[in-house]
Amino acid sequence: MKSSYTKRALAFWLAVAMVATSAPMAFARERDSVPSASTTQNGDQAMSLSATQISVAYGEEISDAKLKAAVIGAPGSASIAYSVKQGSTEVLSYSDGKVTPLKAGSGTITATVTASGYTTTTVDIPVNVEKKKISVSAATVEDKVYDKKTDATVTQVTFDGVSLSKDADYTVSAQFEDANVGIDKAVTGTVSLTGDAANKYELTSATLPTGTKANITAASVTLEVPKQTVKQGTTLNTLAKNLSDNVKAKGVDGEAVAGTFSGLEVSKRDEFRVTGQNFESDKGVYTLTGTFTPSNSNYIAKSDVEIVCDVTGLDKQEAAFETTDSQVYEKDKTVENPVTVTKGNTSAVISYDSSDKSVATIDNQGKITILKAGKTAISAAIPGNADYEAANISYELVVNPKPMTEATITSIAEQVYTGKELTPDLTVTDGSISLVKGTDYDVAYTNNVFPGTATATVTFKGNYTGTAKKTFEIQKATYNKPTGISQSVVAGQNAVLTIPVDLANAEITNYSSITVDGTDASIVDGTPTRDKNVITAKIKSGATNGQTANVKIMLTTKGYGDVTLTYTLTVADSKQQLTSSQINFASKTVTADGKTYFKLDNASLNGVTDTNGKWTYAVKGVSTLSEQSEMPSFKDAGVYTIVASYQGDKYVGSKEATLTIKPAVKSTITVSASQLGSSYDDNHKYWDLDKRGSGDGYLNLRADADDYLVNQRINGRSSEWIGMTISPEVSGTAKASGLWVSTNQSTWYELKKNDTLSLSDFYIRDIGDKTFDLWYDTDDRDCHDSLYLATDSKGSNKFEIYVDFNSYSGSSSSSSGSSSSDTSKVNGDRVSTTTVDKTPSVKNGSATVTFSSSALSDALDANKKEAKREDADKTYIELDVKTSKSVDDTTITVPRSSLDKIADEDTGLKLTTNQGTVTFDYRALAEIYDACDKTNIEFYLEEDDDDQYVLLIKDGSSDVIDLGRGSVEVTFDYKLKSGEKSSDVKVYRIGNGDKTWLSTYGGSTVYGAADVYAAAPTYVTDMKADYSSSKKKVTFTTDALGTFLITTDTLKTGSGSTTTTPTYNAFVDVPSSRWSATYINKLASLGIINGTGGGYFEPTLYVTREEFVKMLAGVAGANVTGYTSSRFPDVSLSRWSAPYIAWAADRGITTGTDGGNFAPTMRITREEMATMIYRYVQSSGKTLPAKNAPVIFADANLISGWAQTPVSVMQQAGIIDGNVTNGRYTFDPKVSASREECAKMLAVLYDLVR
Repeated sequence: MKSSYTKRALAFWLAVAMVATSAPMAFARERDSVPSASTTQNGDQAMSLSATQISVAYGEEISDAKLKAAVIGAPGSASIAYSVKQGSTEVLSYSDGKVTPLKAGSGTITATVTASGYTTTTVDIPVNVEKKKISVSAATVEDKVYDKKTDATVTQVTFDGVSLSKDADYTVSAQFEDANVGIDKAVTGTVSLTGDAANKYELTSATLPTGTKANITAASVTLEVPKQTVKQGTTLNTLAKNLSDNVKAKGVDGEAVAGTFSGLEVSKRDEFRVTGQNFESDKGVYTLTGTFTPSNSNYIAKSDVEIVCDVTGLDKQEAAFETTDSQVYEKDKTVENPVTVTKGNTSAVISYDSSDKSVATIDNQGKITILKAGKTAISAAIPGNADYEAANISYELVVNPKPMTEATITSIAEQVYTGKELTPDLTVTDGSISLVKGTDYDVAYTNNVFPGTATATVTFKGNYTGTAKKTFEIQKATYNKPTGISQSVVAGQNAVLTIPVDLANAEITNYSSITVDGTDASIVDGTPTRDKNVITAKIKSGATNGQTANVKIMLTTKGYGDVTLTYTLTVADSKQQLTSSQINFASKTVTADGKTYFKLDNASLNGVTDTNGKWTYAVKGVSTLSEQSEMPSFKDAGVYTIVASYQGDKYVGSKEATLTIKPAVKSTITVSASQLGSSYDDNHKYWDLDKRGSGDGYLNLRADADDYLVNQRINGRSSEWIGMTISPEVSGTAKASGLWVSTNQSTWYELKKNDTLSLSDFYIRDIGDKTFDLWYDTDDRDCHDSLYLATDSKGSNKFEIYVDFNSYSGSSSSSSGSSSSDTSKVNGDRVSTTTVDKTPSVKNGSATVTFSSSALSDALDANKKEAKREDADKTYIELDVKTSKSVDDTTITVPRSSLDKIADEDTGLKLTTNQGTVTFDYRALAEIYDACDKTNIEFYLEEDDDDQYVLLIKDGSSDVIDLGRGSVEVTFDYKLKSGEKSSDVKVYRIGNGDKTWLSTYGGSTVYGAADVYAAAPTYVTDMKADYSSSKKKVTFTTDALGTFLITTDTLKTGSGSTTTTPTYNAFVDVPSSRWSATYINKLASLGIINGTGGGYFEPTLYVTREEFVKMLAGVAGANVTGYTSSRFPDVSLSRWSAPYIAWAADRGITTGTDGGNFAPTMRITREEMATMIYRYVQSSGKTLPAKNAPVIFADANLISGWAQTPVSVMQQAGIIDGNVTNGRYTFDPKVSASREECAKMLAVLYDLVR
């Protein structure tokens, strides 16, 4: 133990002694220290050296002192020598006691340390040389001439603290802000160090300093001025324009430079004369000078340009379209068909045109777009140049209809028998294009009534040609109408049992059995007999009143299958049998024309009178019947036997008559028409031609003007002509020359080739083998005329071309006053008003003004067009005669004939005067027209000082008071007096037959004289006026004229009872004094009718078919919630009226209009309204009383056959009345029914059936 401890202690003190004497000792070296110095062994003590790294930037020097400081462990007395270590000489150099960096990088300095008593030792000092950071302080950029480039040339870059040489030490990439000419244009760029400099320096920013600028100056152009060839008399301005267009100016890189020539001067004047800006010369060559100014500002103008000008004639150009072939129509088809100029102005910009742009258009590159089949002239205008004249070429492009060999017709859904022709809509496509019925094709259906396979044949037209077929199936329907029929019979007479119309129409194929049963079956003598669809049951003479028997008829129809009908025959009191001579029922022979339905005249009694008589009609020998109460009508050729049966209170009987329809002699002529092109008709772009209808022997054309027509001279007459090309065919062969024409069907003229014909407003010219041009003088007014064609001078194969021209609407004026049209929204309606302003003459406080028929006619024309364009609901002509002068009364005179024309257009008349504004509806105008017989009619308005107004219409010495079914809205000014309340303002109409003071009524005094000019009994009527305190105006509606008093007092009316407000007054515009007020208020209280909004009913507005059906359903108390389908294609299920229309169709109240539609928004006529009410009553199993004796209306011949019985029944029931016009009692069947007329009919009906 002692020995080991002694050893450890000795080692410790030895180590301490070594440190104290600085004796070198071996220690473990740290990982990142400089390697130990090398030692030369010479017996002296060794040195332990190390070195730290020195970091400097390029350009800095390392002194010996810094080197010495980097050596660690050298004795203080040591001397140190330095040298660059081999391999570092590219980075470092050493001389004169300092180290100089040569470039950035790493190097080594070797230090050799010598000290007394020590072994000489070397140590490596690591040196890191970093790049010196420098920045760009300035740059110099060269100006340049425009070269279309943005490149910029930098000649010198200045760096702070160092001078470098371009290319050797650095490179620069620089650009201008754009390539265009400019002063002090900004230059941006990037500096990159290269070569030795890149090893020594580092840029703090490589971009050029902000504000570096230079200039780009304009470049010169090179002109190639070819010799110019011009015609004698060419102006210098024209030559300058030609030079500007044709001289080639080239700029940088051959860039074409546009520009203009100016300042042309003749530099060689030999044989050349200059007069102002025009020069004239003989043919020859001359030299001119001028200045070319580029339109591009990057180039400078060039002056003193020499132009050699050869004055000579111009050559003709040679050019042709690429093709003149006909084309086949394809939607959106285009054809590239540019013109190639083979000789002439080959660089010309060619203008193309198409004479009929409805057929095809062509753009300025010669690309044709096909729009429809037809013909059009394609033309090209080629401008001339210095050598060639301008040229025009054209050809007729024929676009043939596309043969439809691959048309697609979608499958047609299975149909159900309805008793009518089934014409389901088709979807016809040409690839992805849907075709339009009526435009691209027509459809004809065959075998489309009864169950089985029906065929739809599509005949293409317009842009397409050919035919295609599609079949569809029709299934039998379920017969859901009543099969029990009650009928009164007479003992000892035959009872005619008529099969219901829908079963007869369903084509009965078999009668399985006819049997008789019931309690009193024995009253029928044997088995009833059958003749076609008429069954006759003989009633025994011993049958007594009240006995009944049932006749059961089992039959089979194509439409419904098997149906059993049960006729319950009840013996009534004996009636006298009519003889044949006691029945007026005559046969008739007519000729079919393919579109008219013919029928016999209704049967009537002859020489006997009866009450509650009813006629029914049946058809023998055919399988179809019209409705029992209506006379059947037929269109197709054939012989039809009709049985007219009568039953009345005293008489029964029947009689047969025949309707013979002979086959029509069809015209062999067919015609098509098109507009003349714009190169022929100056009005081409102002009007459009449309085919409105065609058939055997006729073509209906509609010409609508889109703007005012211009005058053009045709046939030596300047007028507003329009031109058409007529293309007739005879038996399918085109033929014009050799046909005969007429305008009156009595005098015929032959069409001769290249001849002309003037016929009334028609003018025919350019007659060819296949076509002729037809000009029509419209005089720019609505007009229509017919031209007839025939194959000989006798009018054989007559064909009618009917032209209906509708002129354009615009502001119009006349010597009788200026007019303007405007459309505005009033209470939800679009109201079009044409105002005619005219200042009246004023004398002694009376204003008078007269309007001519031409001024009112012009205003009416303008109003019609304004209403058509704006789809107006109401129309008015306003006569504004207000004047700044003080007047007490105003008289406005208008021609009676003008009132008739205005009323015929369902247009009202508004008079704006100093006394107030009065507005007559068209019915009032009609009443005024009928009540007057003088040429002129005077409207008279007078204002007294005592708040009395006189409103009269004068016809000579007599006056018009009663407006019948018409009404007038009146607005007067009224300012409340002290103490008066606006709620107390009233207006009374007063009449007493003379001009006397009215006495006191109930203690209240009337304020003045009542000037009444009517020979009527004294009456006072409260007008239920509306007063606006803000406008200070009082407004009311009246159906009679006279004197009106404005007051806040209450007067007694009529028989002396005090005027009171009705217990129910539904609408503000239906005063209790109006003839229809009772009916309107009744229906309103029942919730059957509603107003038009804002508390108004607007009684004189028209009623549409759908509106009437809805009101009729209200009277019937119908629940329409279960009706979820529509049988009419123009009534969608989403339409508000769809369930009401479906209810009416299901009840047989309506069968629709022509073509299977319902026409919901069409105005309902008086005869349609009567018929629907009649059918409703029938379908309800009710009967109407005959309150009134039957009358024969003066216009009974205008009542449609299907409406004659309904009109008669409605008249006798008191539901409808006629109108007295000029002493004639008329029904006006085709007149549209008003809302108040409808309310009257339905209110009376309600009381009769509910």
